[in-house]
Amino acid sequence: MDPNEMARSYGNAAKNLSRSWLEAGSAVFAANRRLADAARLWGDEARAAQEVLARAARRSGEETRAVFGAGEGPPDTASLARFGDLVRAQTFLWTAANLAAAERLGRAASAGGESLPGFPGFADLAASAPSPRVFVLGVVAADLWVGYAGLRERSRWTPDLVRDEDWELQHRRGAGRVLDAAAALGGTLIKAAQFASSRPDLLPAAYVETLSELQDRVPPQPWPVIEGAVSREIGCPVSAAFAEFDPDPVASASIAQVHRARLADGRLVAVKVQYPGIASLIEADLSALEGIFKASLDSNPPSTCSRSWTTSAGSSRWSSTSAGRPKPSKT
Repeated sequence: MDPNEMARSYGNAAKNLSRSWLEAGSAVFAANRRLADAARLWGDEARAAQEVLARAARRSGEETRAVFGAGEGPPDTASLARFGDLVRAQTFLWTAANLAAAERLGRAASAGGESLPGFPGFADLAASAPSPRVFVLGVVAADLWVGYAGLRERSRWTPDLVRDEDWELQHRRGAGRVLDAAAALGGTLIKAAQFASSRPDLLPAAYVETLSELQDRVPPQPWPVIEGAVSREIGCPVSAAFAEFDPDPVASASIAQVHRARLADGRLVAVKVQYPGIASLIEADLSALEGIFKASLDSNPPSTCSRSWTTSAGSSRWSSTSAGRPKPSKT
């Protein structure tokens, strides 16, 4: 073989080998980055799930102390009924908390599954699984309905077992359930809770006071979720379009959050990022809420039972009328 031809053959072989090594190295680097992003996302959502359970533990302690601190004098029959309400409420509390924690971990599975090399269908499999969001909403709704229905029926048949502090305890339990569910699930629930906190003419003072926490304190989404959303929207990595991008948000709301950034030409900008999948979450929440309201109306027809709230000087009054039964009121 001609020496020149041999040299060209060796040169081409070396070039092809170098290109193959570069491509393999790039693929490994990209896979490692995807794994790192997925691990970071899992870590963020795992911390969020832990916070859901920690919040439930704090709520459990608060409610237990409130029950033991309610009333005056030695324990009586009303106190025993109050402890029974506490046991029932605690069961609902921990059921909802565990489902909400599972929902947060499910977000990491569905959002980060596509980043796992070797598992191309993992994200689709996770996304196709039933969302615990519907079950969380159902458990919270059942908790509220059973709590108020139990007090209502007890006040009709054994009025001596229902006192002012029982209604106040139920108001605060109910407000805490709604607040915890909204903080854990976000989306539509935060919007609904923010609206509810501005309507003291519709809800007891305990709800307005508790839910007002969401007016200016909405938990932000983790950075890997935001980075992925921005990259998909602009069609390139964040580092290619921005000289700087602050991973810590300036502000966060129910459907989006805002970050400081600097463009390649040096201009400072504010980037508002809509949470990925928020449209489907809103649709799922509205569908679930519609089903809950319908079930509530079916089990409590307006023609046989009507209820209304009135507020006066910071107190709440609940009244009920039902055909053929007494008409108690709670002040």
